[in-house]
Amino acid sequence: MDNRSLVRKLAAESAHTENPLGWFEILYNKAHKENLSIPWDDDAPNPNLVEFCETNTINGRGRTALKIGCGLGHDAEFLQSLGFKVTGFDLSPSAIASARIKFPDSEVN
Repeated sequence: MDNRSLVRKLAAESAHTENPLGWFEILYNKAHKENLSIPWDDDAPNPNLVEFCETNTINGRGRTALKIGCGLGHDAEFLQSLGFKVTGFDLSPSAIASARIKFPDSEVN
């Protein structure tokens, strides 16, 4: 089963449970344990975020940023590189754990 099919299957199974977003943790946990890729993770920050920040000459020095749904941390790390003090948040503890492994020296909280 390809990763996108897996995501659709997990989401469908969780849709009518007490935890309809629980599939995110299942996916990130499975990806970590089985070395699978996350379908929406391009191993780089979102190009739309990068373009916006570059076009608008965003400077984060002395400012804070909150990255909701930080996943594996690429957007949060990019924002930190612009000088922001960043907090990343994700529903999946396994996503956060994987981000900490991917960026062991990160200053992102």
